[in-house]
Amino acid sequence: MKTTVVKISNIVYPAIALFVFVVVQNNYTVAEEKKMQTVRSFLSEIGRQLDCYFTIESVGGVGLSNNPILDGKISVSSEGIQDVNDLMSFLTTKGIIAWEGEGKTNTIRLLADRIECNKMIIRLRDTRLSQVKNYALAKKVSAKYDGNPDGLLRFLSDRNPLIQPEVSFTVGMGPIEVNDSLTPITVNVENKNVKDLLTKCVPLSGYNRIIWSSYTDGKIESPIVTVKFHGKRF
Repeated sequence: MKTTVVKISNIVYPAIALFVFVVVQNNYTVAEEKKMQTVRSFLSEIGRQLDCYFTIESVGGVGLSNNPILDGKISVSSEGIQDVNDLMSFLTTKGIIAWEGEGKTNTIRLLADRIECNKMIIRLRDTRLSQVKNYALAKKVSAKYDGNPDGLLRFLSDRNPLIQPEVSFTVGMGPIEVNDSLTPITVNVENKNVKDLLTKCVPLSGYNRIIWSSYTDGKIESPIVTVKFHGKRF
């Protein structure tokens, strides 16, 4: 790839000295460099840089078993993100996610807020969740539980079948657990929002930058929500 730098200098107007630099690359003017990344890798990298964590709530498709936000791609600017405020602004204004599903490219826009829980946690939601009725993760729950995150999801699923732990199916082996079954947790809450419970139940030190993620089955009313805790980072 050949890059040509053209300098046009000392174009003088009354009281103005104008200096113009134009960078021409492949016959196009280059304003900034952008690259496409999976959302999963982008959040892991930027979380490490800014020492923050994430939760992800997606709207899935009927009959599909993947997370459209995490498995989608995002265009990241070379200008960089310096702090959490920059990141929040980017994710909610420029962070349009491209996801290949159902034979077409879909675009996803995000809502974001943040909470402080020893470390900064940024909660990302598909904007379409605002239209969903009877959303299980927005419900209140009272719970006493000692165990691990996978067991907690099963505990919550027994109380509300619209919450389901994520599993993978392998030919000849049946379902394989993919949730975090190793991290010890203790839960004792009264009338707590489910997603707040999920977010605050695990110790963050050494944990995956994406604490947990979820996706619905695509229904507008009373969707099944599949949840995954991502476990310790390696």
